[in-house]
Amino acid sequence: MKKIILVLLFSIPILLNCQAKTKQENIKVLFQLMQTDSVVEKMMNSMLPMLTNSMSQPKDSTAKVQLDATMKKMTQVMMVITKRLINEDMTALYDKYFTESEIKDLVTFYKSQAGRKMIAVMPDLNKEIMMILITKYIPEIQQMLKN
Repeated sequence: MKKIILVLLFSIPILLNCQAKTKQENIKVLFQLMQTDSVVEKMMNSMLPMLTNSMSQPKDSTAKVQLDATMKKMTQVMMVITKRLINEDMTALYDKYFTESEIKDLVTFYKSQAGRKMIAVMPDLNKEIMMILITKYIPEIQQMLKN
């Protein structure tokens, strides 16, 4: 009897670990379906020109070349950080906030026609939301702060 109890005690953590791996694998599948890498890359590519335009433009060609090189390096660094964010931090957060069943439901949604459309339009939708925020609401906030 003691042997059976010991075997069960050692088996439970192993079984729980297998379930966690399954959930982690489903989260990675979800991220692939959501095209998280691509969505973030498109968002970054649409934000960089806005960031560059908001900065004071260099007067001479040497400063322009330096700014371009800095922006290129920043883009590369941000892409590395983004991959780590997705593969490490976001995976842990999805594991924390969603049950395995909810992850499976999300996988099912993103495999559907509506889910695929959401993925397709999300970068443009986010870009338009950002433009509305910048052009419509930021000036309002600035005006309120002046008063």
